[in-house]
Amino acid sequence: MKIALTSEGPSLEAAVSSRFARAPYFLIVDADTLQCDVVSNTSTQDVAAGLGLKAAWIVVNRHASMVITGRMGGNARRILEEHDVKIVTDVSGISVREAVSQYRSGGSH
Repeated sequence: MKIALTSEGPSLEAAVSSRFARAPYFLIVDADTLQCDVVSNTSTQDVAAGLGLKAAWIVVNRHASMVITGRMGGNARRILEEHDVKIVTDVSGISVREAVSQYRSGGSH
């Protein structure tokens, strides 16, 4: 299963970002192997509305089955739900690696 996590940095040791649309990076992590694709969130450079939609499409286009983040707006949530992507919010204060580990042990369900 591929999990998209918002991240403050480009590694598994980086903190989970508190904001979905404005996260500096998305880490697309294989939950079994911890192999990771790093995607820079270039939409954060935009000032206009629609950041949540752009970020949601990044996740959908990378075929993630789940998103783990701090918080998320309604427009992004709608796109992800339409594509059957499970959404886990209110995650903060831990690294991407810890968040995946919690998911694997049943903590993020």
